Formats: sequence, structure tokens, C-alpha cells
Amino acid sequence: MSDSHSNPLSEPETIHARIAAALSPLINPGLTSEFQIPAYARRHLPEHAAAGHCLNERIIHHASLPYLDVATLREVPSTAGLGLMPLIRKIAHAWSWDQPGRNAAALRFIAAAEQYDIRESDLQTAWRVAWAKSSGPSEILARIDSFVSLDATRLNGRIAVVTAARPGRVDLWDVPSGQPDRLRYRSADVSVIAAGPAPDGSAFVSVGSEGGSIRSWQVRRPGPRHASSPAVVRELEPCDVGDAVSALAVTSVLGRPCVVAGLANGYVSLLDLSSGTLLEHRQLHDGPVTGISPVLLSGGVPAAVSVSVRGTIQLSHLRERLDPVVPVFRSGNNAIRAVATVQMKGGRVVAATAGDGGSLRLWDLPPEAPASRQVPGYDQDITALAAVAGPESQLLATGDSHGRLCVVDPYTARIVHGPVEGHRTRITGLTFADTKDGRSITVSGGDDGTVRSWDLAGGIPAYPPAVGPAMGETAGRHDHARPPAPPIRLWRLDDGLELGPDAGAHSHRMAAVATVRLADGTAVAVTDAGTHPQLGAVHGSIMSMATATLPGKRVVAVSASTDDRITFWDLTPCPDRPPRASGTVLHPGVTSVVTAVCADGRPVAVSAGRGRALKVWDIQRLEPFGQELLRHSGTVTALASAMAPGRPAIVVSGSADTTLRTWDVDAGQPFGPTVHGHKRLITAVAAAYAGDRLVAVTACREDAVARAWDLLAPDPSPLEFAGHDGPVTAVAIGGPPDRRVVVTGSDDQTLRVWDLRSADPLLDPMPIPGTVRAISCFDAPDPGVLIAGDDVLAVVRWKLK
Repeated sequence: MSDSHSNPLSEPETIHARIAAALSPLINPGLTSEFQIPAYARRHLPEHAAAGHCLNERIIHHASLPYLDVATLREVPSTAGLGLMPLIRKIAHAWSWDQPGRNAAALRFIAAAEQYDIRESDLQTAWRVAWAKSSGPSEILARIDSFVSLDATRLNGRIAVVTAARPGRVDLWDVPSGQPDRLRYRSADVSVIAAGPAPDGSAFVSVGSEGGSIRSWQVRRPGPRHASSPAVVRELEPCDVGDAVSALAVTSVLGRPCVVAGLANGYVSLLDLSSGTLLEHRQLHDGPVTGISPVLLSGGVPAAVSVSVRGTIQLSHLRERLDPVVPVFRSGNNAIRAVATVQMKGGRVVAATAGDGGSLRLWDLPPEAPASRQVPGYDQDITALAAVAGPESQLLATGDSHGRLCVVDPYTARIVHGPVEGHRTRITGLTFADTKDGRSITVSGGDDGTVRSWDLAGGIPAYPPAVGPAMGETAGRHDHARPPAPPIRLWRLDDGLELGPDAGAHSHRMAAVATVRLADGTAVAVTDAGTHPQLGAVHGSIMSMATATLPGKRVVAVSASTDDRITFWDLTPCPDRPPRASGTVLHPGVTSVVTAVCADGRPVAVSAGRGRALKVWDIQRLEPFGQELLRHSGTVTALASAMAPGRPAIVVSGSADTTLRTWDVDAGQPFGPTVHGHKRLITAVAAAYAGDRLVAVTACREDAVARAWDLLAPDPSPLEFAGHDGPVTAVAIGGPPDRRVVVTGSDDQTLRVWDLRSADPLLDPMPIPGTVRAISCFDAPDPGVLIAGDDVLAVVRWKLK
């Protein structure tokens, strides 16, 4: 039995424990395949083990876990006897019933990121993760296309999240188990969703549409032990409010469930859910209502705070109708995009309003003498707010237009945690919910299509400063009025240890990587700094990275950034300082940079971008090397280089004009025919010599298929690598020249390896926490790559049969 359960078992619990003990020997992946393991055992062993309080590594071993259904395991506390419990919630969204090898690979990756020791023999997978950086304090609850809105409530004592998507999809998610229920809703003009609990343990869900209708449901669960069973849903009477619904909240008024709706015409409506009766419909604002937050004022008076795009704030008492409290007050000249109310200790109530320009203000309610406090530290439009009042603490969370999440103390009006990178793009939904043990979690949704949950028990960690103080620039060639170059970071390839004084700083959304061996023999990864809140003073971010070794074993990195600069970095190891910028050159519109070695041994950098021409730079002298290469007819969007002993140094360029061109760096002339077979903008390219062939692999915008081209063929035709479920975002070519492989990353959050000659997949896909944005292959006894992207930084290797 698990040591975490010391009380005598009840009769049903004893039966569950006996069933688990009987099923456990049937799952032996070392002797049988998944098709020979009884399906009942795979589906229900975790359920019986959890119900019988015998969940431990004798019942469910590391090696058997990839074959099991983990939905039930997600409900088990992290203190249970199974040591892998802290990892299961991190990977459940990527679990596949039919691909245990995929599950084992996902488990291997998360275990490395969380520094959980798993022996090589414990998991049957060809993937080997040398190291991986943690994806942060969040976990992915769901991936939803065209995400619109979300809210959270309690259902049978468990946290439930409701989400709405543009195609008219409405889902109810049980957070502990991750199980969704689809509500019957077909309107494609869904605009906002809200949810609230009922006294009997059920919940109410309401959806507003751009057409002016409000549809509502009452949802019940069969019981806490049957969370995976379908919810019981009863649809309530719909209501038409006459204009687009732009804000929505479910609340209780005089013991009755009600909905407060804000409309695009400035009206606010009060709807009785139990009868479908429209109790009140009146204009409270002179512009579209952008947010509504229910609140209980001192004395138990129910109320709601509504805000508008015109910057107006209105407090209304909720009785049989809406009773506005005068005066209406205004939050400066900025539009208000969101509102949340916080129940402070002592009965005091504070309304938080947020909007354009980073304006976040706290208002005391009721507003007899409206005065506000500005929360400093915001520089982006705030798009979402959420508040919680727990037994011991009151918190306010914000989401902004760049996908960042912050936590604010409403007493001091200060940011206490964050900013932390929550999403790749704008946060459009944010809510709090309380767990059974008194912890508060927040759930966020963004335009990147992910819904994430954040454990705020210990607070979101404040990130230390990013590496890279102000960097000097070479005199005489550069604009000294420019701000310092965006910094870079160095990581040891063998163990992931960061080099430099600020090692250990968290990072997100890395977009550029390269590998190189330093003069002392240390193999390192070179990356951009990732997205950091402290980088606000640095104008620009790195889009592309390359490395080169100069005569005398001096090692440099070359970066291209959005501030139109190419920066050259001295990578001489020094534990007391970050990498030093040795100089920059200007290249307006630059997007990509690669390095190559000319026939006379001189290393050069080749850059390209919106200017459509390829520019070649002498790395040692930091000046142009020869003439510009010929121009594309569109923006150059991707570069790659290929080198081999006795072969010309080649640069391959892909463009928005959908062509792929090959250049001889020494001759400054095209090398081989122009490739015209692409139909979309080329977003990534890799190139390499493979035997007697020169091969390029490309990815295109919004295309789930990568393609390989023989660049020396008179009429190149592509070999297609098809299998990803989302657009390919990064490509690389690795392995020895006689057995090249193609490595691809995708928006479907998997890494894949393919045979270059046949385009056959060589391994099960490896699920990873985020989208890969850059891949760099390096030489090792086993093939390996450095991958970086959204919440991803790792060295991954594999063994081929």
C-alpha cells in the first residue's frame, strides 16, 4: 500500500486495491507489445490503484506508464506514492493512447526539464534528452483554435474552466483530470463566455454572441469519483438583448442565478437565468462595454462594476433591476479594456481597471470621492484582468498584449511577481479559481491558441535580470546614439550549465541558436536572451544566430536583430562577465545571418533581409567583403550555409518570392539553378553536402510539409516530409555525410527525425512543451540537436536502429 494512506481501507477501497494488484502483472512492456496488453488493464489500472490507495512504483512502474491512460492519474495528489506524479500534469495534453513510444519520449523530455532522474532502462524510447530547461510554472490545459474567451468556476467541488472558440465551440474542462465536455452550441459569432457556481454544486455557463443572443446551461457532474463521465447538461431559456454582447458575468442576486451582460451599444442587461426573464436593459455607458465584474459590497449588497471603451466606470446595485450609483467616473483618456474587483480585508472593496498604454488603476468602492492609485511598471496594453480573495491573501493578475502575466498586490499597488511570459501573443482571457486545499490557480488563454493554468501557491517567480549590460560598439563605423545590442547567452552543451555571471535566469520564446567549440574545448550553445521583462531598455531582439572560428582559435558569434544590426561577439570564456560585443555593422531590414569559410581560409558572415540582396562581411575587419550578391525579387526570409572539404562554400537563400537560390561565396555568383517549386513564402532552410549531392530542406509559411531539394539537379523536384499536424517552424540537417537525417520542429509541438534519402520517419514524434523556433545540429557520437523556442531549450539525441 502507499505510505501516504495509513488509515484502514473501506470495503470498496480494498476491492479496488485487489483489482489493481491483479491487473499490474498483465502490463509488462518488456515482454509484450501494447497490442498484447489487455486494454482493460491499460485503461483502468490507474483508476483502481488510485481508488484503492495503492498507487506506487510497484503497481505502476516507469516503464509501464507510457502504455496507460493517464486521465485518472491527473486527479491524484502530488503527494501520492508514485514519484512521477509531478510530471504527469505537464505531459497529459500530449498523451497518445496508440503511441506509447511517443508518451515515453514526452516523459523523458519533461523528466529532464524537471531534473527528475529516470534510468535509461526505465523507458523504451529511442530519444535521449541530455538536458532540458524547465518550461516554467505553467502547464498546458488545452490547445484551442481561434480561442475567444474563458472563465472558471467550481463544479461538484472541483475546478472547471469554460472556453469559447470562434467556430462556435464551447467546452467545459475538468482541471484535475483534464477531461473536456462539449456543450451544444453552433453559433460561429460567439464573443464572450462566463460561468458561476450554484449552491447545489452545479454550475451555470452563459455564452454571448455578436448577434445579441445569450445562451445558458446548467451543468452537473455525476460525482467527484466520476469526473471523466460526461457532464449532465440542461439548456436554459435563451435571451435576445438586441446588440453584440461584449462583456458577461454570472452572479447571484437575491438568491437567484443571474447574468449581467454588457453590450456594444453601451447598454447593460440583467437576466434571470432560472426563468430566462430580462429584468433590466438600460444604457449606462456612451460606448461599447468592455468588462463587467460582480462584487458584494459591505452590508451584503450585490453589485456590479462595468467599464467601457470610452474610459467610463459605473457601479450598479443589483436588486430586481440595475440601480446605477452616481457619479459615473472616468479613467483618463485611455480606453478601458478590462475590470476586476477585489474583496479586501475589513470589508473594503477595490475595483481594478486596465487598458491601453499600460494603464492599471485601483479604485475604492463605492466611489463617493473617486480617487485612484496608478500601478507603475506597465509598458504594454493590458488586455485581461482577474482577481482572487483567498483566506490569507488578495491577488490581482494581469495579462497584456505581448502575452505577459503579472501579479499585483492591491494593498501596495505594486507588481509583486512577474512579468512572466505566459503566451506567445495577446492574452485574451484570464481567471482565478481556488483549489480544495486553499491554493489559488489562475487560468489564461491567448491568441496563440493555448489555455494554461498557473499554480500561484508560492507565487510566480520573479525573474532575475537578463545577461548583458551595456555593450560597447566599434568606433568609427557605428551609431553611438543607438542603445546596446540585444544580449546573447552561452550554455554548455554537455550539461546545460549557463556560462556567465547571471547564469540561472529564466528564459522564454528563444528564436535563435547556434553551436560551437570554444578555444578551451568546451562545446557551447549560443542563443538569444529569450524574452525577459528586464529587456525593456533594449530596443530589438535577435532573430538569427551563427558562429565562426577565426585564425588563432578565436571564437565569435554573429547575431542579426530587429534593430537593423549585425553584432559580432567575442566568446572568449570568462566566468565573471557575459559575452562581449566586439562590434556591429548596420544592415537595414536584416532578418537572417549565416557564416562560411572562403577558399583562402577567411571566415565571412552573409546577411540578408528586406533589402532583397545578400551582403557578405569580413568578420575579422567588420567590413564588407566583395560585392553584394544578386538580389531576389522579394524579401530574403531564410539563409543556410553548406561546407565540406574540397567543396565550394555555399549559401542558400529562401525568399518571400517563393524561390530558393544557391550562391558560391568565393565567386559571388549563383551556383546551380534557381528553384521555383515553392508555393508560399519560405520561412526556414537548412543545407548540407550529402555524399555527391548538395541538398537543401525548406519549410514554408502555414505549411505542415517540409521539402528536400537536390540543388545540383538540372530540374530539382522536391522530396516531401509529411506527418506534422501543424506548420513546420524549423528545419535542420544532421548526422554523418553518408547517413544524413532531417530534423523538423512544428507548431504541433513535436520534434521529428526523417531519413533524408527516403523521407521516411525514423522515430516516433517527440512531444515538447512549446513550438520549436530554431534547431542547430552538432557533431557527437550519437546524432544530436539543440532546440529552442517557446518554453523550450534542450539538447536532444537519439539512437537509430
